[in-house]
Amino acid sequence: MLRISATFCAILLLLVCAVGVGRDLLDILGTKELRVGIRNISSEVVYFPKNENRPGFCFELAKDFADYLHVKMKIVEFDNLYSYFDDGVFDKVDIIADVLTITDARKKVMNLVPFIENGEILFGRTGESVSKLEDLKGKRVLVLEGFVFFNLLKTELDNAKIGYVVNRVYPKDNDLKYLNDNYTKASKNVVEILLVSKDFEYYDYFDYVQVIQKNADVGIVDTFSFAQKYFNTLFLKQNIVPLMMLRKDVGYLGFGFSKSSPLLAKEFERFLTYAKSSGIFNTLFKKYMTIYYSDYLNAIEK
Repeated sequence: MLRISATFCAILLLLVCAVGVGRDLLDILGTKELRVGIRNISSEVVYFPKNENRPGFCFELAKDFADYLHVKMKIVEFDNLYSYFDDGVFDKVDIIADVLTITDARKKVMNLVPFIENGEILFGRTGESVSKLEDLKGKRVLVLEGFVFFNLLKTELDNAKIGYVVNRVYPKDNDLKYLNDNYTKASKNVVEILLVSKDFEYYDYFDYVQVIQKNADVGIVDTFSFAQKYFNTLFLKQNIVPLMMLRKDVGYLGFGFSKSSPLLAKEFERFLTYAKSSGIFNTLFKKYMTIYYSDYLNAIEK
């Protein structure tokens, strides 16, 4: 039993050290600086520094947390989502401010503090009708390999005993081209998953545009990002419709903290409680989503 415990502890220590040893709350207060890791992807959901009026929901939430601590915020930009899990990331930052879907695998390497309820929503072109998983048979569903939606979709299809094939595609000349390796022709009785490699440099609205251009029939995004775009962008309202939730269970998006920064993570939890009870969070939510936080919760929990 002691050997098992020692081995487990050693593995856990290696996982924690792999992403760096972060500073804790007293270090932040002592230096008067909060180092915030965030992707600069021109997204109002995450970070859009060129947009003075709406520089990003995650950015502003992190800034409110820094103000709450009465410290300065220092931005450390990341190129992509995968970089957050590189070796030594918490040697560079104290907090990761992004829409990180909370999963068991991610919780093994960092503390994830939920800030918003979230689900996965299927969307299609105007006139598309999908109300249950069986309706996806014969359709092309676009997913990105590096996002959690790929595995979630496969799990839901497996549980419902619905067949599917996975074909790798790559964007080229406003189209999605099949990779010849392991291509499988999909029948009308199965779901065809169009998988974009994690090496692809994702840009805002990519999946929506592919569906609108009929390169795919259905896309999957998180409800938080969908709400921000759909309620603010007229061309999406004219061309895209929400279809159904992928799962019945509601999950969460969270900010990331080092395993060695428990006090900082706990203080962020207290800050969120304060922000949501005082109206700060709802004001920020309405600014970016054009709907109230309570309306959003009612929509995804139906």
